[in-house]
Amino acid sequence: MKRSLFLAGIFMLGIIAVSSCKKDDDTDDQDNNNSNNTVAGAPVAVFTANPETGYAPLEVTFDASGSSDADGTISTYSWDFGDNSTAGSGVSCSYNYTVVGTYTVVLTVTDNDNKTATYTKDIVVSEAPGPQLYPLDKVGAQWAYSVSAMNNPMGNYASSTGSILVTLVEYNESTMKGKFAVTGDLYYYASQELPSEYYLKETNDILEYSENNSTWYTVLQTSGSWYGGHNIMGRPVFSGQNMSASSSTANTYACEAADDNWDDNYATMRYEYYWKHTINTQTGMSYSKWYDYDQDLDPQAPLPSSYSTEITLEGYSIPQSDGTALEYGSGTSVQVIVSSFSPGVTSGEDGMVIYNRTEAINITFSMDMDKNSVEQNFLVYSEWDQTALSGTFTWNDDKSFTWQPSADYPDGYIMVTLPVNCQSATGYSLFDEFQFYFFMDTNS
Repeated sequence: MKRSLFLAGIFMLGIIAVSSCKKDDDTDDQDNNNSNNTVAGAPVAVFTANPETGYAPLEVTFDASGSSDADGTISTYSWDFGDNSTAGSGVSCSYNYTVVGTYTVVLTVTDNDNKTATYTKDIVVSEAPGPQLYPLDKVGAQWAYSVSAMNNPMGNYASSTGSILVTLVEYNESTMKGKFAVTGDLYYYASQELPSEYYLKETNDILEYSENNSTWYTVLQTSGSWYGGHNIMGRPVFSGQNMSASSSTANTYACEAADDNWDDNYATMRYEYYWKHTINTQTGMSYSKWYDYDQDLDPQAPLPSSYSTEITLEGYSIPQSDGTALEYGSGTSVQVIVSSFSPGVTSGEDGMVIYNRTEAINITFSMDMDKNSVEQNFLVYSEWDQTALSGTFTWNDDKSFTWQPSADYPDGYIMVTLPVNCQSATGYSLFDEFQFYFFMDTNS
């Protein structure tokens, strides 16, 4: 009987002992950071991180002042930030995480007896929500489009095709506004031209478009209809007709409007207008079309006139915050464009008159450049006698430079040319030969 009670007592103690232990995965320490050395006299490592979570880029401040050593002092603090970067040091420090991910930060403290202890904590870096209707915050993103146009004024039919490259060159986080530069075949027929730059901004779940950063038109709202819309790189909707958006697949919206007066019995002028563009909220615009038809019903009137333009996506490359890129199709594997220049205008525009015979030329590219390739291929010349002009380069940074002529400009047109073999620092080529010009006034 005594032996049975003794065994029962051992059994009950075992139950009590087991039930009072916790497995490692039951711990309340979410960082699983209680890895201090249990050797007698070892220091105790601990730190705080502020913040522990946030959007990239995320700057985190680490503070290990709560670490201690009961029988001496802590000699060194070593920080492993969890991304294979150079270790940090000091009782406190800061680190900037630029790439989305979860990073296990390890603090190792060493005391005056050369004993160590460690402490770990996870830092979670997420992608900022940013714009929801268009990838406005992906600076450097590029889209290649083919363009086809039909021009039929009074029966004089003509058509043309071309290609353009659109680059997102700026983004303002506070206003959620992006600036886009357009290069390529902008002047593909006489009566219609594409903008050399435009802007998109997102406000209260509405995407708006402007070509002058002043007058804005709605190009997308995900529900309902709106008046006074506009095509991206196209035309405003005629007479305030309403546009609407329909979604056939996830993240994709087709926005369109149409107007005609074919049912009007007493019309003296027949017309028909159509607008459409398709937008993917993650990859941008994939299609744009506008069509105009006008016919005077007077028997003595000229033939009807009609115009149409289609812009179709051929490829894109859109950088992501984790260092990868969304890529599709052909026509762009990331290419360089001239995002700004001065002084002068591009071909097809009215000339700009310059009166300063030593006016500096300023060029900014869409990405860091191979400076040697630019300097070797950059050409400034007099159109009158085709004489190349010499000058000196001053690079403001890896994307922009100033060229100063060595002597006075001659009279007449001064042409500036950047050929396609101007390359970026990573080997990407210029999208197309870029040329602009100004006129040197003969009386200056």
